[in-house]
Amino acid sequence: MNKIAHATDLCCSGQNSGAGALIPVDEAIARSLALARPLSDIEQVPLEEAIGRVLADDLYAPFALPPFDSPRLSYHQQ
Repeated sequence: MNKIAHATDLCCSGQNSGAGALIPVDEAIARSLALARPLSDIEQVPLEEAIGRVLADDLYAPFALPPFDSPRLSYHQQ
């Protein structure tokens, strides 16, 4: 059974108590925020050594990609 089907079965069958139980989104957010801690150590490392690390600040591209306006696709019924 795939994970989505299993979660749906737990949610809809009334068997969602105990470990791994589904919880409301607000409660999940509150639990996540309670466990989150700010990063205290910031260091600069070469890109090759940055795998698995978290950026300390936002990263911005020096130019837009693609360097031209990309067209939008529109679907027309005929």
